[in-house]
Amino acid sequence: LNVEFGFVDSLRKDAPQPIANVDSTENRLVSTINLGRARAENAVMQDVQLRTDGAKSTLLEAATVSHRIGCSFEFYSQPLSCDLTNGQDFSVVMIGEDDTGNTFQRYTTSLCDKWYICQNGGVYSNGQCLCADYYFGDECERIMCQNGGELASDGTCSCPQTFGGAACQFVQCPAHTALAYSNRQKALVLLIEKSVTMVDAIKGLSSYIQPILREMDTRHPGWIVQIIVQSFTLDGEIDEVAIFHDSFQLSVYLENLATDSKGRPGACQMPIWKALHTLVASDFAEDYLAGSEVLIVSAAAPDDADIDSIHKTMEMFDIQSPIVDYIHVDTPDCPVDEWQKDLKDFANFLSTTGGLVFRVSSKQIGTSLEDLLPNRYAPQRISYSDPLNCKDNDIYVQVDSGMSSVYILVGGPWSMNSLKIVQPNGEETFATSLWNSQEQCFWTFTPQSPGIYTITINSSNEACFPVVYGSGRLVDSGSPLPQAAQVFSGFIQHYNYLDTPKPFAELGVVNFPVFHVYEEPGAMKPTRTLLYSTRISRQTIDGKLEESYTSDVDPRDACSYSYVGKGFTCLEENDVITLSVSGVDAYNQPFTRQSTTYCKKPGSV
Repeated sequence: LNVEFGFVDSLRKDAPQPIANVDSTENRLVSTINLGRARAENAVMQDVQLRTDGAKSTLLEAATVSHRIGCSFEFYSQPLSCDLTNGQDFSVVMIGEDDTGNTFQRYTTSLCDKWYICQNGGVYSNGQCLCADYYFGDECERIMCQNGGELASDGTCSCPQTFGGAACQFVQCPAHTALAYSNRQKALVLLIEKSVTMVDAIKGLSSYIQPILREMDTRHPGWIVQIIVQSFTLDGEIDEVAIFHDSFQLSVYLENLATDSKGRPGACQMPIWKALHTLVASDFAEDYLAGSEVLIVSAAAPDDADIDSIHKTMEMFDIQSPIVDYIHVDTPDCPVDEWQKDLKDFANFLSTTGGLVFRVSSKQIGTSLEDLLPNRYAPQRISYSDPLNCKDNDIYVQVDSGMSSVYILVGGPWSMNSLKIVQPNGEETFATSLWNSQEQCFWTFTPQSPGIYTITINSSNEACFPVVYGSGRLVDSGSPLPQAAQVFSGFIQHYNYLDTPKPFAELGVVNFPVFHVYEEPGAMKPTRTLLYSTRISRQTIDGKLEESYTSDVDPRDACSYSYVGKGFTCLEENDVITLSVSGVDAYNQPFTRQSTTYCKKPGSV
């Protein structure tokens, strides 16, 4: 047990000093009891004694301890007087009872002295103020201006352009994006292959789309407010967008789409990139696609899955791109294993949006999506794995206190897949199966504690497309439960004060990774989430590993993307970049988020 304590001179103060105030008759010792990082909920403090700091340890004063609500230091003593200490150091003895009912004691030394009022975040210690960064003086009353800032006559810093903060210590965005983000009021977008191969799958989707949407709304009210459908054919014909607010009308439309698909040729490769590019480039994309859920439903692999096509489509995506999930309808005519190379490149692209590959059969598409889609609310990718790494694949994920669920997907027959999860304490835990079939396995588990989990995947299937993602607790207005932080990332070029990032890095110029932390309104939190470091792992498009890059992450002032890392330069065109960022959440729990993107040549599109 770790006991933290200090003195306050008022019952309702919660920022204690290490010594008692010699000028006060209302000194109280306040304390809190922690077990590691967590508060010890059942341990209590009972009494406090002041004793002489010598061999005899004579009792000077004793007081009982009570509990108070809503304070970081939740235990407080009755008033203690400095009169008997005679200006000498004294011992503080704190007596309490732990979670098992056993008595414990903690000893420390303190004194009564005059309190200095340390300003600007300074802390009093051993008779002086220890000042926060950029401040100095006996009471930390003076400021040191940074980055060319000048001290004004009123004692504040006058900062040059592109710097801000009280000491000009932060990079400042002169014109930021005023990013407004929400997980609500989104669209569900269905991009569907129209062919004879897909008739049964579209019928199944028509039958189940109403209960799927009901479940999504029940679990996450206000998430999906409209449904958008666009279909494409083998010859590249793209239908007009159809927009629905009524699930019954949507079901009827899908039934008619299934009828229209009869007699239309299918193939093992379809113009999926063209269809996706057309969708993202449409007039309504800016209003409806940001952060929405896009489902590409097809039985084929992309027929144009080359780097230029990937980049051309990525160019159309902004930082708030939709989450693109690929619902692959497995058929005997087009075995997945024969097209795994094309699907691997596509899966890597999907990961840049936070998306995944989910394999289904025509007959079970409705029931499988009924289990998948309600669990795709605000997903956070917490680890990246090669889409074809299926044998003894150890995936390490750092889970924070606000992450209520972790989801694991592995493609292929359930009888060929195995899963092992080891908790931070070394003990094994088990996942709950959400969906198991001949095409796909989908599990979830609830973390028992924050920390690093080891997830080991073994599959005899060659195209397993493993994905691990997390989801935070739901946040209702005033809810005290922690919420998992959502982090959005991008890259700015040349200057670190820009606030209009791209979703990819550029070759031959200095790139700065930038980050936006979104915390849903309504959550009651003791502090805010902070980011502190980033790591970039790079490999060539053919899998050759390159030198990684690690950087501190610094806050920025007046920027929507309020954190920035140090600059770096891409080594080769088409490098695959895995961008990890680490921080501590509002409950002082470390966490890591990951995303994947590419390095592309400036002006290549």
